[in-house]
Amino acid sequence: MRPEITYRAPRAAAPAAPRAVTPAAAPGVTPAVQQLADALGMNVKNLTGTGTGGRVTTRDVRRAADDQVINDSQAAQLAQMTGVPAEAFRRG
Repeated sequence: MRPEITYRAPRAAAPAAPRAVTPAAAPGVTPAVQQLADALGMNVKNLTGTGTGGRVTTRDVRRAADDQVINDSQAAQLAQMTGVPAEAFRRG
């Protein structure tokens, strides 16, 4: 007499838990871009990305920082805080 063989269907894998999205891991922003933006006081949410798929690149952050106008009082404050001459912070 042969033993009875039963076949079981493979069990489906449990769905993965969703990952929490942190500001540094926001879509279109790499950690390096976020770090640069933070260092320059920029908010990447206000930038238009020119990278693949609309990603914000370091070039986008640097261009936006260059486009910011710094007035004399802001330059003076930065100079006092950093010890760098105010002329270094003025644009134009």
